[in-house]
Amino acid sequence: VPTPPAQEPVPIIPTPPPAPQPEPEPEPEPLPPPVIIPPVATTTPPVATSTPPIVATSTPPIAEPVLPQAIINADETIVIELSGPASTTADIVKQIKEKNAKITSYKAVIRYPIKLTLAKEKKYASAQETADLMGLKIPADFWKNTNELELISYKNGSVFRYGLAAKTSNKESLKQTAEKWQPTMLDDLNSLYIDKTYIKPAVITFSENSYLDFYKRYINMPMPDVSLDYAISDKYFIVATSKEMIYAALDKTQTPLAK
Repeated sequence: VPTPPAQEPVPIIPTPPPAPQPEPEPEPEPLPPPVIIPPVATTTPPVATSTPPIVATSTPPIAEPVLPQAIINADETIVIELSGPASTTADIVKQIKEKNAKITSYKAVIRYPIKLTLAKEKKYASAQETADLMGLKIPADFWKNTNELELISYKNGSVFRYGLAAKTSNKESLKQTAEKWQPTMLDDLNSLYIDKTYIKPAVITFSENSYLDFYKRYINMPMPDVSLDYAISDKYFIVATSKEMIYAALDKTQTPLAK
């Protein structure tokens, strides 16, 4: 058997080493957001023409005045409230009658301080203002000897009579003033006759007497339930429109004032 020819050995070709892989590239950093520059205004902005809003402010309330001290020791105090100096005697009389109806006492001396509410203040009427508001015509010389005055009344059952109480500073001077005033006093004080008018005497003649420490003069028209009485002491000047009223008012000057 013939021997097969010997095969030549297959040469071993070495495998080349693999090519090195490139290093991975780093991820790029994120870009910052673009900066937007606003356009520069080239025109003048419009001027605001609207009215600024009005801020509401609360007005403080007007303070209440202190009630004046009574001139004589009255049993009741009724405040008459008026809205300004334009008020009339009729306004006062209307309030007096309405408020008198609420008094339960059978007999009482009553005072009527008048409170005025003005645009910027509240106050109690002065002596002169009280006289003016009541339509009373009081001589100028009278005010030289008095500095306080208020409207008063006397209640007896359902009957009211009205008058005045004032403080005096000179008894003898005021007596002379009152005597000169007598011829016109009745007409000048006419508005005190609120509930009952008088029958005017043909001749105005005052009679004279005294009571306590008062010099007193009076005229009846024609009965003493309607009269004109006035009395003067070192401290007081009292006017009444009935005999019973003058004695009740003078008695009140002898008792201490309520505090």
